[in-house]
Amino acid sequence: MATKESEEAWLQCDQFNRKHPVGTKVQYRSLLDRATQWDVKETRTRSQAWALPSGEPVVMIDGKSGSVSLNHIEAKLEELR
Repeated sequence: MATKESEEAWLQCDQFNRKHPVGTKVQYRSLLDRATQWDVKETRTRSQAWALPSGEPVVMIDGKSGSVSLNHIEAKLEELR
């Protein structure tokens, strides 16, 4: 049975996928240390978003071997036009 969190994650993935096809330019923000210092890289998506069993919405991006949280992804403005 799906939990409320997993349903919300799949909804977030569906909304992301509708707006941002595979290949969309994005900014990926990763935490460098515990002092909230962020590293921001420009890259592209290489998969559609999906929800992990834990309920975390994720996507694959160029330059990373595993999935990354949608909470660390922001689509580039020029892609939204």
